[in-house]
Amino acid sequence: MMHKRRIKTSLFAPVLISAVFLFSICVTTTTVATSIAQDIADEEGLSNNNSLIQEASKDAYKARNLRAGRRLQEDTALYLPDYSEGGTLHAPAIPRAIAENIAMITDPITPEDTAFFWHIPKAGGSTVKAYYGKCFQLVEVTEVGSMFGHDKDKKIDVFPRGDYHYVNVDTSTPEGLHHAKEFKLAESGLADLVFSIYAHGGSKLFNPVNRGRFFAMFRHPVERAASLFYYRQTATWE
Repeated sequence: MMHKRRIKTSLFAPVLISAVFLFSICVTTTTVATSIAQDIADEEGLSNNNSLIQEASKDAYKARNLRAGRRLQEDTALYLPDYSEGGTLHAPAIPRAIAENIAMITDPITPEDTAFFWHIPKAGGSTVKAYYGKCFQLVEVTEVGSMFGHDKDKKIDVFPRGDYHYVNVDTSTPEGLHHAKEFKLAESGLADLVFSIYAHGGSKLFNPVNRGRFFAMFRHPVERAASLFYYRQTATWE
């Protein structure tokens, strides 16, 4: 596919950021989920009884969550607590779409993988688009994909616009992500780089064979908020 070899080198450095992203997800979700699981176990009188904990089944675990008012979403409850170490509760509730569809940084890059840039507003995303789209001539998926009448297209394709090339789908909105999935964006192999502010929704574009490769750029939250504040004063189009 076009430019696939170039992705391995041009995206190598920024893709390392995905390690930080995934690590932060694991740390945060493990802490929250472990706390919830421990609370539920306490309510059920299981926290100090390892034999009962080991006998807890998947259905019983879900039932306890429901009784405690903590409904588990089907796409979130991928992993159950690990009771194997002295009754200690471990529940890394990583969303199913991310766990199954997004490659880990240690996984070998395959031709079926597609780079996905998690576009945090006012954190350099527009520069990344210009860098890879204009300088490296990679085929991008952005909001431009639904412009210039391409929202009426009946099949997925690539079109040129100035110095850039775009796939005719829009991944900047939940509706656009759904449309891109219907068009089988990941399976098409047309895109070199997908942009979206929706990390979880964007992960659903992919599958265990056609995986996404997440990376991002971060900015100090106060500087980002100030930049967004001044931007909104002139950006009447948003």
